[in-house]
Amino acid sequence: MSIIEKRRELLIHCFSTEVQECARNIAIEMQNGNSFPHTNFENYLRNKKIHSTKLVKLVSDELNHILLEKLYRVIPLLGAVDDEKVTSFLCRYIIQEQFRNIDSYCSIIMQENLNHETVETTISAEHKHKQPGLYKLENENFTLKSNVIEHGNNLLYPHQFMRRHYSSNFNNLITLLSDCCNSGLNTYIRVDPFRKSNDQNLKNIITVEKMLWYGNPFSLDALSQKKSSEKTVYSSDQDDEGNIDCITVFRCDYVEKNNDNLIQWTVNEYKPISDEYNMTYCVQKFAHFIFDASKGKLTHLDGAVKVFDTKKYQEYFKKIQSKPTKYNKIGKRFKLFLVEGLFDLSIMQSLISSWFENNININEYFSGDNTY
Repeated sequence: MSIIEKRRELLIHCFSTEVQECARNIAIEMQNGNSFPHTNFENYLRNKKIHSTKLVKLVSDELNHILLEKLYRVIPLLGAVDDEKVTSFLCRYIIQEQFRNIDSYCSIIMQENLNHETVETTISAEHKHKQPGLYKLENENFTLKSNVIEHGNNLLYPHQFMRRHYSSNFNNLITLLSDCCNSGLNTYIRVDPFRKSNDQNLKNIITVEKMLWYGNPFSLDALSQKKSSEKTVYSSDQDDEGNIDCITVFRCDYVEKNNDNLIQWTVNEYKPISDEYNMTYCVQKFAHFIFDASKGKLTHLDGAVKVFDTKKYQEYFKKIQSKPTKYNKIGKRFKLFLVEGLFDLSIMQSLISSWFENNININEYFSGDNTY
């Protein structure tokens, strides 16, 4: 059993149902407010939020020397915390365990619809796209502002998988999508099925290695001269233990065999999954866009996640790590945002770079530079 699994076992099973219920109430409140226990719990205590003060008392009453010794082994930072703050420090971890995780979101997204009450009963039917889960952004009544979606008296959020590391804050992708909507492009987004708030005072939380590559970098001119598909694979250098940080596969071909004008790209990002990762599912990022050569514009771009069975993905990653040019289409894809209309290459590059944040493969490929 990994340290993460041992920690979860202790935090969930060694504290009472009353503790878990109280932590769950705080977790829901924090998620609806775009807050996080490790950075915001002290503020909750200072503001004397009812559930937070109750949780501290409950945990303090249930904590004993034997349990504390076990917790020291699975939460190393606990040993550096002042004695009087140990209880509140533990509360953060207990709350975090009640946050909805990747499996929670995958169980909803795999249904290919959003039957959760916070979304299905909130969003008007006219905003729904024909693809389940996507909703059309508008300048009025379904407006994307400061990382939240204003819809009537409700505040909703873009989907969890659009956040950094699928769990923390948003980057500037949300602003870029808002700009697409404001410029008249048909822009769609997947909504977080669990988060909803009426709080109009939510604060917006803001918070070069060498690459190995196979194939040519991005070039519209080069592709327009041929009628065959092309694939480019980037992967980071292996470290001393043979680990790779990221593998990115770019594939381009024609949308229709008899139409040289419509050219499409797919971008697959594959990152290694730790052996200590203990979720049933894992997710990886994907993007797809179409260029119309007759108009000199892009007409379509979507960003998505692919959902994998974790064990099968770990086996697959080992295969593409050993033979990067071997690539198959695996995983089940779910779109998180969609932009349609006529738009410039610069909009695509901004959206793709923001969506695949911290993936240096993206900038190298779209720079058109083959000197790496």
